[in-house]
Amino acid sequence: MKRKIIIILFILIGFAGAQFTSVEVSLDLRKINKNDHILLNDFKKEVKRYIETTVFSEEYLDLDIPPIKIHIVIDGISKVNNLKTINAQFFASNNFDLNQYSKSCLLPYYKGKSINHSSEFDPLSSTLDYFAYIFLGNEIDMFSPLDGTRFFNFAEKISADGRQSNFSSGWDERWK
Repeated sequence: MKRKIIIILFILIGFAGAQFTSVEVSLDLRKINKNDHILLNDFKKEVKRYIETTVFSEEYLDLDIPPIKIHIVIDGISKVNNLKTINAQFFASNNFDLNQYSKSCLLPYYKGKSINHSSEFDPLSSTLDYFAYIFLGNEIDMFSPLDGTRFFNFAEKISADGRQSNFSSGWDERWK
């Protein structure tokens, strides 16, 4: 019984510290073959989990960011040397004053892949980090002008890293 309570407390503490507590993720799979839908069974849930549980800034743990909606259109899935790559478009919005769009994202993915926060560039987690930092910077700027600049700079660095990666499609358009 004590073990269950400890596990529940760790879960609650993990959720209490994240900046994005309400994220709605939707997928549009109309453009891909039905056989590829299996690959994406947990994708939506994993994206939601990542955004809602990742701490993007220890300094702003108490920031109340409005609910975020992320709509992902899967344009295609290709396979090269046993590596499946998703070609997708991302639409992200706080339904208030900020809407973000990326028309081309290349994301290596396999069924059951866990998305993890890292300082190293990863096409999937870095794409999600990019959007998170833009929304975080925007929210902080609303309360204290220019204090969100460092989060916009984080997003810009991710964009620069993306342009230099093997999955560079779309990163030029993300930061202009």
